[in-house]
Amino acid sequence: MGRTRKRKEIWTPSKSPAQKLAKQISRKYKSPHKVARKALYQVFNKQLSIRKAAREHNISYSSLQRRTSGLVDVEKKRGPETIFNKSEETMAKYLSEMAQRGMGLRPTEFLDFVENIMKNDKRRKTFKDGRPSWDWYYAFMKRNKHIVQKRKETPLEISRAKVTTEEVDGWFHNYRMFMSDNHLMDKPERVYNADETGFTMGSKSGEVIGPAKKVQKEPVPHVSGGRSKERVTVMYCANAEGSILPPFFVFARPKPTSYDLLAGSHRNARAEFTDKGWMDAETFRKFIHHLHAHAVKERPIVLLIDSVGSHVDMESFSAAKELGIEIYRLVRNATHLMQPLDVGVYGPMKKSWYKHLRDHTRHHPEDMVRKQNFARHLQVAFMDFYKPVTVQKSFATSGVFPVDRSAISDLRLKPSLTYEEATLSVDTSTACTPTSSRATTFSCGSTEEHSGLDILAQAASAVDYEASGNLPSSIHEQVSPLIVSAVKLPTIRTKTAKRKRLADELPDNLTSENGIRMMGLKSLEKAKSFASKERKARERYLKSKENVRSKGQKTGKGKQRKKVVTTQMTLEATRSDNQGPSTSHTDTRAKEISETERCFVCHADESEPGDWIQCDLCRKWEHILCIPAAHPWDKDAAVDESVEFMCHNCTSIS
Repeated sequence: MGRTRKRKEIWTPSKSPAQKLAKQISRKYKSPHKVARKALYQVFNKQLSIRKAAREHNISYSSLQRRTSGLVDVEKKRGPETIFNKSEETMAKYLSEMAQRGMGLRPTEFLDFVENIMKNDKRRKTFKDGRPSWDWYYAFMKRNKHIVQKRKETPLEISRAKVTTEEVDGWFHNYRMFMSDNHLMDKPERVYNADETGFTMGSKSGEVIGPAKKVQKEPVPHVSGGRSKERVTVMYCANAEGSILPPFFVFARPKPTSYDLLAGSHRNARAEFTDKGWMDAETFRKFIHHLHAHAVKERPIVLLIDSVGSHVDMESFSAAKELGIEIYRLVRNATHLMQPLDVGVYGPMKKSWYKHLRDHTRHHPEDMVRKQNFARHLQVAFMDFYKPVTVQKSFATSGVFPVDRSAISDLRLKPSLTYEEATLSVDTSTACTPTSSRATTFSCGSTEEHSGLDILAQAASAVDYEASGNLPSSIHEQVSPLIVSAVKLPTIRTKTAKRKRLADELPDNLTSENGIRMMGLKSLEKAKSFASKERKARERYLKSKENVRSKGQKTGKGKQRKKVVTTQMTLEATRSDNQGPSTSHTDTRAKEISETERCFVCHADESEPGDWIQCDLCRKWEHILCIPAAHPWDKDAAVDESVEFMCHNCTSIS
């Protein structure tokens, strides 16, 4: 046997993580159909022949020749064609646009949408039973992952969805000029934001580690540790430097006398009491003085508030102006975007609050959180949450300090397009021009994040092919008209008139001279309008009363509103009483009149004004106003003879 020669091993260096990532990126951007695009671009512009382009881009001559002649689409991939082909991109853009407008489709709703298209479309290739399967849905999402992906929605009220880009742009323009005129662009300690919020006494339920469903099928309970329906209003105020003022509590009346509600809270905290425990105009005026006492001493300072009715009060504006406080309001219904406390403070604070409630209930189950110890527990949760950098970021995110309009993306204002007269339409053009798929992603408004290496590789491999329109028409595919009609965006049918509010007509700077003057004029107009409505209501009441009286006189009904006059017989009886004793007939008649024609409740005669009614049982008269409130009777009996009326005396006897 001969000796076997040992093969020499060649050492190869291991690839670094950067090399592996670069290889993945190259695979990502060098797919066959994209390479064919580049080769076709050079062939159609007569830069290279088909053979040279195939050799340079390392693709087969036959593959490139079929795409050049139009027999095969540029975007053709291996495997069978999809049912909708290029129309899928239109559907993906439609899904993305609908989600950005706040009316996105859930997976099952999207499958229903496709099923309706297939029912109306007459084509050979279709789904089994006419409805796409979940496998098709997952494949669709994978094919269009550069446009759409499954996202979680955030609740948005219709009033907030109507906030337009023009309103936000105008507000930031005026706000920048106001800050510049008052020399506050570089003074974060003098820019404040205040807002009230409600804290519940009980914690929220969530997912916990519990028994397996085989052990316990019943739901797992959660002890809230307090009354979840009981709430306390707390108003916090913070500045752009990161400081938060002592809390301002608003409790419901009555005010307790046996204990201190602020025990354990901040030493400078303040508590006020209202009927329902909500902020009102009078309480807001007291908060203005609370802000003046604990804010920085330099003046003026800016207080950013929302347009809640309790904040719009002329006396509060005048008091703030005297104290050197400029009240500047935010865009109406845009506090979820522009109010710093709502953007980045109250969310983490309430998470800390609910976490503290769970911990307290777990360690002290016998001590229930209630109004008596609420302030103490809130102070503990506040200290666990509070970081000055969190408050500073909330001001920066909302764009109020530093003043930055670009902090609020226009994509967050896209739901307003549905409620405007001129709405945008989905781009249904899917002509197969050799453009980069990443460019399509950016044009669709995708919020997908890209790493630096991705962008670098894209820039290195991307070429501007859109200038060329020389591709043969055979490789263009038009979108089905049925799909174009199905992807119409929602629009409002009739635009309702916007209700006028006092806050809409006031300037943004509520404490300016013009703002206080307009507020005074509006208050005067409001008082005049109220007096006019009261006068008209009284006139309508008197007119209806006169109509009822005249109706009763024409029909001659016995049971009617009695005419308030003094009869001649009554006058003679009264005169005879004053002159002294007379005949027995006159005395008997006067006695009969006094008993029959007087109200048996208040004993007043006909000379007293008011509406009367007669009992059908005892035939006695009484004022309608003298009927006890607890006595049940039909109000129609005062004008309708067919309706029976019994006084409270007869009702109690029967």
